[in-house]
Amino acid sequence: AKFKMSTKKIDFSNKWEEFNQNGIEVLINYISYDINNSGPDAKLQQVFSNKEFMSLYKIIYDLCIVPKGNFSKILYTKYIEVTSRYLTERILPDLIDISGVLLLQKLADRWDKHMNIFVKWLGKCFRYLDQHHVKQYSLETVSAKGESLFRSNVFVPIKLNVLNAIMKEFEKERDGECIDDYSLKIVIQMIIKFRENMSDEIDFYKELETQFIGETKRYYSKKGEDYLKEYS
Repeated sequence: AKFKMSTKKIDFSNKWEEFNQNGIEVLINYISYDINNSGPDAKLQQVFSNKEFMSLYKIIYDLCIVPKGNFSKILYTKYIEVTSRYLTERILPDLIDISGVLLLQKLADRWDKHMNIFVKWLGKCFRYLDQHHVKQYSLETVSAKGESLFRSNVFVPIKLNVLNAIMKEFEKERDGECIDDYSLKIVIQMIIKFRENMSDEIDFYKELETQFIGETKRYYSKKGEDYLKEYS
């Protein structure tokens, strides 16, 4: 979309507050409602109308093209700040004190909503920033940054509990018990995605793989011991 360049002086604080209230807070409330009213009858309609979305897009666009020193760098920093705060204050507290299959179910749900609602819509709003500032300075795209922030602010603090929960599900499956295939699949796919897009040396999938091999050896070693005790 192309807009005429505004000749009026733009107040960043006011514009950002408008974007925050009409965009970010709307997304957070949408996600919160969906979490608390899950089920087929609780599905909400499209988050923003076309008119509302274009209004949000234009705010970011206008701030990016301000003559003599645009606000692109500040916008990128603001995106990191609001996303990190949302993840640490609204998402992590729901996951930090739980374990087992419940943790996998809630993590899968929060990850899905984060990427397919929060990151998706803000990525659209910040598209002009991605195309210019982000590209010029070889930064992570807004969507990629949203993913990496979920990894560092949500997954890392609960990593051990998540890996242990996955191992328990594998063990239940080996014992012939029913497991939540869907949540397990989503969480493992999330970990694989982290591996594909990571720029540092931490490999969560390798940790999962190593733990799985170790737990499998222990599992069958114990089963063997139990078998020998039973028939000796």
